[in-house]
Amino acid sequence: MLDSSFAYQKLKTRETYAGLLKKWSTPLQKIVSADISVVYVPVVDNGHWWCVAFALKDQKIWFIDSMYTNPASEHSGDVKKLIAAVEYVLHWRDTQYNAALVWKLKQMHTWPLDSISFPDYNDNHACGIVMLMAIQESARAFTKTMQV
Repeated sequence: MLDSSFAYQKLKTRETYAGLLKKWSTPLQKIVSADISVVYVPVVDNGHWWCVAFALKDQKIWFIDSMYTNPASEHSGDVKKLIAAVEYVLHWRDTQYNAALVWKLKQMHTWPLDSISFPDYNDNHACGIVMLMAIQESARAFTKTMQV
């Protein structure tokens, strides 16, 4: 999961890709895109938390947003910017570490979009907690128990 400041820097300050790499590629050090299942990018916008999850192996983009019934439509402009930024970071990391397969730019924009559905609730202040719980639940799919 990337820090929410990654999205803020790209969406609010119009940070360059080079600037994003310098600040935010550290969590991905020595990791190539082929070893990543999902990249979670949490976003806070005017006090509202939501997340876009890039499922690299499934080639699908998921929205985690408890406020909107159609988050893909609501956040389409932001997601286009985040797609380009995440792809650039993945491509650069793969190139730096001489990965066998280097992430190809401009492929995510063709991926299908989907969203996690949430029950209706009247609390407009718990979006961050709901988002984190949804991320935690979806991340559980990547854990497994091993017999030793």
